[in-house]
Amino acid sequence: MAYNLKFQKRENARGTLTPKVHELSEKLLGRQMTITELRLLPYLDSCIKDFNILGNKLFGPKVSNDEIEFIHWLEEQGHVLWQADKIMVTKEFYDFMKEVLWESYVELYLDQR
Repeated sequence: MAYNLKFQKRENARGTLTPKVHELSEKLLGRQMTITELRLLPYLDSCIKDFNILGNKLFGPKVSNDEIEFIHWLEEQGHVLWQADKIMVTKEFYDFMKEVLWESYVELYLDQR
């Protein structure tokens, strides 16, 4: 089966807050994300997929106090549950995170249209 694939490159720089990211964050979070919060998402995504283990990594030099506050805020909003060395997310938040990462971090992609 042949596919009509077209190589695409995004105009925005990798890891930037785009209008689409603002729209997605307003919808789920009720506010726009900060650049610090956006840049935490790839790391959070990795931790979720890596056996849900955050352990000392979360309090290490990779994660700032602002990022920890954001995780606590997400927990208060019911999007994540952070216990000891594990973090769990709702399906809704995970889908949001994937869409935000697609919009802000995936620079090169194939258009199937």
